[in-house]
Amino acid sequence: MKLKILDIDSNAAKPKATIHITGKLGFNMEASKMMDLSDETYYQVAIDEETEAADTIYFIPATADIKGSVKVAKAGSYFYMNLGATFNKLELNYEKHIISFDISKTKYEGEDLFVLKKRKRQKLRDGANDKDDD
Repeated sequence: MKLKILDIDSNAAKPKATIHITGKLGFNMEASKMMDLSDETYYQVAIDEETEAADTIYFIPATADIKGSVKVAKAGSYFYMNLGATFNKLELNYEKHIISFDISKTKYEGEDLFVLKKRKRQKLRDGANDKDDD
């Protein structure tokens, strides 16, 4: 047997996004780089119509003239999207739970697509009562 020691970077941050209590979806720096975000970036937001589950949300690059596209905004050095109404429609209880998504990039019909996969573990927000209805 010949073992090869793997070089593991335990400090490597992953691209992710978190829904703020205001309904804004904030992106970490790694996500901003991977998605090449700017204050001129637009996305259409989609779910899989076969499952209609909010566990996976798809971001399709778009332009301002495409109906239903959402503009990325910037606050300081961080990017966000105001998607509170969308998250309410998807019944994501972001006011009670901290909901985060891991982000990956793939192709759909030959075009770039970003996949936001909801993290399984949700934490209660400070002050949220665990006995409240979800």
